Amino acid sequence: MITVIVTIAFLAVGGWNYYNVSFLNSYLIKSENTARAVMYEKTLKKYEHLPLPKVTSIKMQVELYPDKQQVATHAWVTITNKNKAAILQILLDGDELTNYSLKTNGTLVPFTTPLLYPRGFFNWFRPKTDTAEFRLYKFIKPLMPGDSLTLEINSEIVHKGFTNGMYAAALINNGTFFNGGLPGLGYDEDDELSSPYERKKAGLPEKRKRKRSKMIPRA
Repeated sequence: MITVIVTIAFLAVGGWNYYNVSFLNSYLIKSENTARAVMYEKTLKKYEHLPLPKVTSIKMQVELYPDKQQVATHAWVTITNKNKAAILQILLDGDELTNYSLKTNGTLVPFTTPLLYPRGFFNWFRPKTDTAEFRLYKFIKPLMPGDSLTLEINSEIVHKGFTNGMYAAALINNGTFFNGGLPGLGYDEDDELSSPYERKKAGLPEKRKRKRSKMIPRA
């Protein structure tokens, strides 16, 4: 009887842990994170030199819900094209955001997801492909040199269950660390493999650092 009870308790706790770590959230082992970094660079490196606009104004309204571990952000971001070439599209990085959208003059800006990852080996009940945080937005009308445009950005951060590690530590009842709530702007070299050995093994060239432009500075 004791063995049966302990076995049932063990399975119940294991199932609960799996539900939170690998179903509500995505659990990845080290080799899968490495493989994703390789896919990221090989797929999105071609967007590294897209002309980027300059952020000239930000107005934000932020709602914090520590008890629910949620953040809702409504922002108006003015961008100006200070390049010599027109801007037709921009790559945005929604890392740490659960979801977000862009509007201009009340109309949603269309986007594509140029990178899809295979699901983690232990995430059996999740979709077979995992959409990366990156989106390629294409403006309906090109942003010409010297022109400005106001983007209406709505984003949310929603934490569900718990992960296998540090989780929602920036959003708790006795203190909140708010990191902006807006997507990053442009290709991010920080997401590339940094190990020379791993890069050589994956057939990637020697890494050279280049400063990345952000939608806003991280607080």
